[in-house]
Amino acid sequence: MMKRNGMFILATEAKLFTYSNSMVHKAQSKLDPQVFSAAKVIELADNSELNAFLIEINILADCDHHYILKLYEAYFFDNKLWYFLEFCPGGALDDIIIELDHGFSELQIVCVTKQLIEALSYLHSRRIIHRDVKAGNMLLCSQGTIRLADFGVSCINKRTISKRDTFIGTPYWMAPEIFNFVIKRHVEKQPELNRDMHTKIAFFFDKKPGGL
Repeated sequence: MMKRNGMFILATEAKLFTYSNSMVHKAQSKLDPQVFSAAKVIELADNSELNAFLIEINILADCDHHYILKLYEAYFFDNKLWYFLEFCPGGALDDIIIELDHGFSELQIVCVTKQLIEALSYLHSRRIIHRDVKAGNMLLCSQGTIRLADFGVSCINKRTISKRDTFIGTPYWMAPEIFNFVIKRHVEKQPELNRDMHTKIAFFFDKKPGGL
């Protein structure tokens, strides 16, 4: 089933996670056995579903930043979408918070804040809006640095002056003004670039919007 000329092969301890229509495997580089990736395999009913994933794939393929998750390769084969992402053994930061049963220390907050702001600044300079910044989409690498991941609901503004007023993302991590806009319908529309910046604050204090 695997693409013969792919860069990676599934490792022995392959399966990491299982979802309703997808699985995540650990894969090993054919060129360097010390390099691993997270292979996300998505079962598609038909080719029309492929378009829903192309935005994320195109954004990741176009991004080259040390705090943004790297995409090694992606292809469609045997009615499955395969894409091989940078492997982050530390997992998602929200899982770490749950495991620790408390938030991060001030020094840890400073480190993650700096890295996240650099990642968002890079994206915004390329007119890319993540739209779902949260602890679950920040992964920890073995070096102790983070990678911003999951661009499934992201978008690209083609013009610098363009704004977005759509309601999308994870509700508990959204900025309060987004809720006001949707609920009241008469609040001034807010640029989504500001939303990206707000959610990092909610993450550090492990709070829902309105609880800061």
